[in-house]
Amino acid sequence: MEKSELEQLQQRLNLFEAIADNASAVIGAKDLDGRYLYVNQEYSRLFHQEKQSFCGKTDHELFPQDIATAFRQADLEVIEKNKVITVEEKAPVDGKIRDYLSIKFPISDSEGNLFATGLVATDITERKEAEQEIIRLSRLDHLTQVANRSRLEQRLEEAIEKAQANKQLIGVAIIDLDEFKPVNDTYGHHIGDSVLRLMAERLVNSCRSSDTVARIGGDEFVVVLEDIKSMEEAISSIQRSIETLNNTYRIESQAINLSASAGIAFYPQHGSEIIPLLKTADTALYRAKKLGRNQLQVA
Repeated sequence: MEKSELEQLQQRLNLFEAIADNASAVIGAKDLDGRYLYVNQEYSRLFHQEKQSFCGKTDHELFPQDIATAFRQADLEVIEKNKVITVEEKAPVDGKIRDYLSIKFPISDSEGNLFATGLVATDITERKEAEQEIIRLSRLDHLTQVANRSRLEQRLEEAIEKAQANKQLIGVAIIDLDEFKPVNDTYGHHIGDSVLRLMAERLVNSCRSSDTVARIGGDEFVVVLEDIKSMEEAISSIQRSIETLNNTYRIESQAINLSASAGIAFYPQHGSEIIPLLKTADTALYRAKKLGRNQLQVA
């Protein structure tokens, strides 16, 4: 090879390295045995090692075993299929596990023989956290921060599937405040909203961590009680919740006295699907109102 060709090759290598080292993505290459041939400056920066120190090492020498195994499995898929793959991977950075979207690809010589695998990976941790937060918020009632109707239906469906498999009971209680409408009419909706937030807080605090508390509209809340041993256990739990809700609601300078009523239905006795269970519990709540309020009625 003439000198000019060598110079041209070196120029191309310098150009590649300049581009790779100034990229914000993680870039690397390994031989078919999984030993590093090259990493860029971002790779070096993230893992606090000189670029040269990676060369000749495998992921199992550099990372925790479970993460290194996942890296190697993806590389082997590239080698086996001889094509580009996209995979989400995790890597430890400064003591925290971060998420990466990795593009892994085969690298062949001039004769088409595969001799290495390449990697270009971008950090997607913040994006995934934002996506999870959007999902979380989509499942919450915006006013009270308990589950909304959509999340309630999902949790009930999951609870019914579990109860069917394990032959367990589920309690479904609908609870609302007695004479809540005059609160909004007398004090204004901002006070009414504060009452609802406090009601939700009291309900959550009176329930077990395994129970689901949801707001389905106005001052109407649903409590789903899973893993209960008997109807009596669920009835006692909802009765305690009602007693908690009956305490004075102190909002700003107002002291508002309210009581609560509830109706409760049980899976499988009163239905094996979501809508029948909710309707039966609502009918029991209506009966509690008709009988004088401030009480619990069982379907």
